[in-house]
Amino acid sequence: ATGGIAASGGGSYSDGACTLTLTSSAVTSCVAAGGDTADAGGFHARSSCSLTLTNSAVSSCIARGGERADGGGFFVEFYCTLTLTISAVSSCVATGGSIAEAGGLYLESGEVKFTNGSSVRNCTATVGKTLVIKAGTITYVFPTLAGYWLPQVECRVYRESCPTGTPAAEEQCRAQRDACSQLPDDIDGSAPSGCAPSAAVQPCPWKSDESLLLKPIYLVPNEPLNEDLPFACVPGYVGSPSQLEQRSPFCAGPCPGGAFCPTDATTTPIVCPAGSFCPLGTSVPRSCPSATFSNETG
Repeated sequence: ATGGIAASGGGSYSDGACTLTLTSSAVTSCVAAGGDTADAGGFHARSSCSLTLTNSAVSSCIARGGERADGGGFFVEFYCTLTLTISAVSSCVATGGSIAEAGGLYLESGEVKFTNGSSVRNCTATVGKTLVIKAGTITYVFPTLAGYWLPQVECRVYRESCPTGTPAAEEQCRAQRDACSQLPDDIDGSAPSGCAPSAAVQPCPWKSDESLLLKPIYLVPNEPLNEDLPFACVPGYVGSPSQLEQRSPFCAGPCPGGAFCPTDATTTPIVCPAGSFCPLGTSVPRSCPSATFSNETG
């Protein structure tokens, strides 16, 4: 997509109440190039549309503007939804003469959901290499890929404090608090029977997507992100496919003694070579001290 002043959606431009679904697709090397501004080297979801990618890849897309560029991979706005399932956004770029934001994904408004190990990696921009959120929400639903992690909470309904009244009514409300946190509001917005109303601030966007309830999630903060999403387990630690071991930077724990974990996102420790030793948490094998020798591995 090329424009003398502005360009948008090098791969796809969706505007209006529309639905676009891609399965087992590869979108690569798309470009939006504008003399002044450029949005979305890959996909621009502009107004009340739904975009879903499953088992797909978006790579090496570029938003290139003479002055400003936003969203090398995606630009989402005006109540659109974007769902990435088993999909990867990689090596996308936003480049502008003065301002360049969100190499991977720019969210002006709307909702984005990552599921089943989807990721944004190796993207580039002056601000927010991976993504920028102006308004709306980006939710990551576990699991991640093995070898990666994110902070994790369980999506539940936050409800107001139990109303004062008779002791029996208050006790019943407190007894049902856990059950009520698992139930969405009724279709008219009222609380389920015996539950307090939902609070104004919620920890996850269950009101627009009830399928999130009780799932382990990470709600991406509304600030530029310059790290890949999700975060890689660091060298010296072991990654795991278990959701429980994907919720902290310690991942599945230090690399076991007798082996080393040399790279980010290591999932299979490597046996320590002969002539070296590898204590717990080793990323690089250590040579045996002078005047000592070992011809054993591990």
